[in-house]
Amino acid sequence: VSTVRRQAATGDEEAAFQVGMMYEVGYDVKQNCSKAAEWVTKAAEAGYPPAQYNLGLRYKDGDGVTASTAEAEKWLNKAAAGKYRPARVALAKLLPQDR
Repeated sequence: VSTVRRQAATGDEEAAFQVGMMYEVGYDVKQNCSKAAEWVTKAAEAGYPPAQYNLGLRYKDGDGVTASTAEAEKWLNKAAAGKYRPARVALAKLLPQDR
């Protein structure tokens, strides 16, 4: 756990995502959705598609962040552009078909 945290603190986006998931489920830390969202955001901003997808879902549901369809769409589009297939499915569910 300390290795992952150290890697995350030095800019490793996959490690930052893992730390976010640790906070999400309360693995070796006190569960905290806001802290989870902070770490996931760092990974998403660094271009990690699974984190972009996760952040999009967080904005869709208001999980650790204020719900925002526009932000959800933005992050899901980034993940989809990174060829992260689940993001395409989530976008299809998020956006009206006549758009």
